Amino acid sequence: MQDAYIVDQQAAGTFDQIGYDKPTSTVFTYTDNNKSFKATSTVLDKCSSQEWTIGVAIDGGKGKYTASDNCPTLTPNFKLIGSSK
Repeated sequence: MQDAYIVDQQAAGTFDQIGYDKPTSTVFTYTDNNKSFKATSTVLDKCSSQEWTIGVAIDGGKGKYTASDNCPTLTPNFKLIGSSK
């Protein structure tokens, strides 16, 4: 949805702008802006940071995504989001 919004608007969008319903959870709170999407744990304490973030940028008219690597113990492949690896 973000990629389609970027092609149409030449900008990254928030959850509302791209037509995505923000998830609800008893374990995470979700926040967004036009530069990132973030999930913050309200109960997990296994890592130094309880935040998982996807950064959004525009590169050559396409979306470029950068994932945080804050908790490889729980989510070892999360950092690969947006990667071609």
